[in-house]
Amino acid sequence: MTAWLSVTNNADTHATYQLQTTLQTLGYSVAVDGRFGVGTGRAVVAFQRASALEPDGNCGPVTWAALEKATAPKPKKTKAADDDAEAAPKAAAKKPATKGATKK
Repeated sequence: MTAWLSVTNNADTHATYQLQTTLQTLGYSVAVDGRFGVGTGRAVVAFQRASALEPDGNCGPVTWAALEKATAPKPKKTKAADDDAEAAPKAAAKKPATKGATKK
């Protein structure tokens, strides 16, 4: 990502290109042309709303941080974690009680 550049309407920068590429990667419909126009602004607002941010249409530090978090690689499960899960004790199955039955 970029170093917290504020990208706003009518910007024509590499940061705008990076923003558009990131939004497109996340599934937003936006042209990747390096120009911050109406379509990019709408995609930013949609992302901000989906991320519970103030939908102002500007990509400042808070929005960049949310974009970084949204595109960060997810940690992969390790074999050790799978082995630990398999080794965990399983709950013993209980027999259902029968109504009116008494022990003799």
